[in-house]
Amino acid sequence: MFNIDLSFWTASWSSALLIFGLFGTLRHPSFWKIGCLFFGIYSILNNWNLLPFSGNKGMLFPIIILLFGLSLLLDAIKKPNLPKFRFHGNGTVKNHCEYTETGFDYKGSFGDHDQQITLPLLKNGRISTSFGDYTVDLSGVSALETNAKLDASVSFGELTILVPRRFTVKQTNTTAFGAFEIVGHPDPEAQGILTIHSSTSFGETTIQYV
Repeated sequence: MFNIDLSFWTASWSSALLIFGLFGTLRHPSFWKIGCLFFGIYSILNNWNLLPFSGNKGMLFPIIILLFGLSLLLDAIKKPNLPKFRFHGNGTVKNHCEYTETGFDYKGSFGDHDQQITLPLLKNGRISTSFGDYTVDLSGVSALETNAKLDASVSFGELTILVPRRFTVKQTNTTAFGAFEIVGHPDPEAQGILTIHSSTSFGETTIQYV
C-alpha cells in the first residue's frame, strides 16, 4: 500500500529518538526533549511516506533543523530553572563501577544514579551512560597523574561530571544532536590537568567545577 524503503538502522534511531523525547516531555518537559520528539516523528513519517502533505518536502528538513537549534538555544538560556531528566523505563538497569590499577570504568543505563569516585591517583578513566541521568563525582580523587585522561560517552540521556576546582579541565567534545557545556572555573593555581574527551549523542554532557 505504501512505497516504503526503510532500513533497520533508520527505523531504530528514529524510534529511539521519538521514545526519548516522549518520555522526557511527559515527565520533565524542556525544549530539548520536545525537539527530539518532533524530529523523531518527522523522521518516521518522512521515511514511511506518510507526511500529510504533497508539497515540496525539500524545505521541511532545514526548517526542522532550524527550529531544533532554536530550541537548544532557548533550553540553554533557561537551563538553570529546568529540572533534570529522569528516565524510568522497562529496560535493564545497569550501574557498575570498576576500579583499575590506573583509574576506573563506570557504566550506567536506564537509571538515575550519582557515582562517587575515590582514588589516591587518577591516570585514566572511562564513563559510558545511556537512557538516564547520571552524575560522576571526582571529588574523591586526591591527585592526577601527568597526562591524566577521561573518556565520557553519553547516548540519550544526561551526564554531569563534577571536577574539584583544584584541577584544570582540558576538553574536546563531539556531539550529534547533543549539548555540551562547562560550568564554573578552576582555582588560579591548579594542582593538576585532566583531559576529558566527551562524545554526546541525543543528550547533554556537563562538566561542573565544585
